[in-house]
Amino acid sequence: MKNNENSAGRRGSAFDRKIEPRPATAISAHELLPRVHPHLARWFREAFAAFTHAQLLCVPAVLDRQSILLTSPTGSGKTLAGFLGVFDFLLRKIDSHDPFDGVQCIYVSPLRALAYDIEKNLRTPIAGMGLDKKLSIHLRTGDTTQTSRAKFRKEGAHFLVTTPESLAVMLAQEDYAAHFRNCQFVIVDELHSFAGNKRGADLTISLERLERLREKSVSPLCRIGLSATAAPLDLLAHFLVGRDRPCLVAEAQIEKKSIIEVFSPIRRDPYPPAGYTGARLYAELADLIRRQQSVLVFTNVRSAAEQIGLRLKELLPELSDQIETHHASLDRSVRLEVEDRLKNGELRAVVCSTSLELGIDIGAVDLVVMVATPKGVSRAIQRCVRRDECE
Repeated sequence: MKNNENSAGRRGSAFDRKIEPRPATAISAHELLPRVHPHLARWFREAFAAFTHAQLLCVPAVLDRQSILLTSPTGSGKTLAGFLGVFDFLLRKIDSHDPFDGVQCIYVSPLRALAYDIEKNLRTPIAGMGLDKKLSIHLRTGDTTQTSRAKFRKEGAHFLVTTPESLAVMLAQEDYAAHFRNCQFVIVDELHSFAGNKRGADLTISLERLERLREKSVSPLCRIGLSATAAPLDLLAHFLVGRDRPCLVAEAQIEKKSIIEVFSPIRRDPYPPAGYTGARLYAELADLIRRQQSVLVFTNVRSAAEQIGLRLKELLPELSDQIETHHASLDRSVRLEVEDRLKNGELRAVVCSTSLELGIDIGAVDLVVMVATPKGVSRAIQRCVRRDECE
């Protein structure tokens, strides 16, 4: 009994130990380029003009295998910042002919749409560095086919792109979990969306189960948290790695400004006849779409997105084939088609609920409109930073 009490006491003191996060330090591009693998440096120079401030903060930490929480505006290259260090690690493994079986990096997304986007974007640097036959990707969400799941169960993959729910399911099954024993990196995107809710609690449990699977690994699991609206940083860093593990925090500079205007349809006649205010709102929203090339309209619920999308098609018959609706209840093929058309500049407006407010690559958007008040300040900021103007 005495031994059990001592053991419990030791566990309690370890759990209570709190390691305060330290700020990350940015280095210059001239210092960073020589540190990354030559193949990776060559591809980066061909694809981009320069490193962003977010990348100069995050990449050195990942190269040193240090966990880091990076907050940076949408469009600042923060997702690539997390993956650059992973690519460097894998390229050096390939050069040394050191085997790296199983999943090496797990990317966790709060949305299926974001997971699809990341899986597609990951293939660009892999192809650019000529690693198509050496590195594999598995996308696992609720939409993943049984054939793809069976293939991963049998063969594994080097990158796993998934959601918290799917990760929990895989960790609970031995034939899936066996592929995670050598995992080196975990990237949690849009970290703020998990904090303070049940999905976040589920994710922290899954990450601890992953740590248990890696008990024989000589190197610590490198956790990378990404967010455009993370605050407070110290608290979210503890949420990412736990109280007894070190973590760096980095806040990238805002490199573009947003114009935000508050618009009310009731400027005159504050008590109009029934339906008049709504009719005015639709008419002025239609006018905004006529004057812009690309507009993103946010609602708070999916039914409102469907209703507004339909009314806009009726008000703008000449643009009806360029106005689409996007939300998580739509079929996967429909969602992907809308995202691709928006990115390619084929759509004048997309009306969505919350499905496009996170870091999906949607190309150039001229105007963001929020219909009704978002449920939280962070959501409002997240929607605003999608592009330059917001109403």
